[in-house]
Amino acid sequence: MILRGACHCGDLSLELSTARSPDALVVRACACSHCEQRQALYTADAAGHVRISARDPARVLRYRFALETAEFLSCGRCGCLLAAVTVEAPPRAVINVRCFPAALGFPKAAPAAVWDQEDREARVARRRDGWTPATLEL
Repeated sequence: MILRGACHCGDLSLELSTARSPDALVVRACACSHCEQRQALYTADAAGHVRISARDPARVLRYRFALETAEFLSCGRCGCLLAAVTVEAPPRAVINVRCFPAALGFPKAAPAAVWDQEDREARVARRRDGWTPATLEL
């Protein structure tokens, strides 16, 4: 199944290819201040694939912080946070479910995850094993 999502204005879009229905995917909040401030809720499917694209790559806002192991991708026009993508290749992503139509029926979010105690190596390994393989057309 292919799940399609986008930022509010449509400049950034994504297609998540997954064998799982939206209600079977785990949705999780992140407890970091960046994600909490944006009320992002994320999902990933390590067995799936996501293609993230931009109409105008110059409008993509990229933000790194803390250990700088991921780049948060937001739209420079409408401000929506679409996804976070690993900095190390090959790219893997976690997707903000708020960019999908609500009618897809994602489950309620699990309790917010706190990753503050992870070192760089553990964080990279967790993302490599659990995030969605990604193709970036930005």
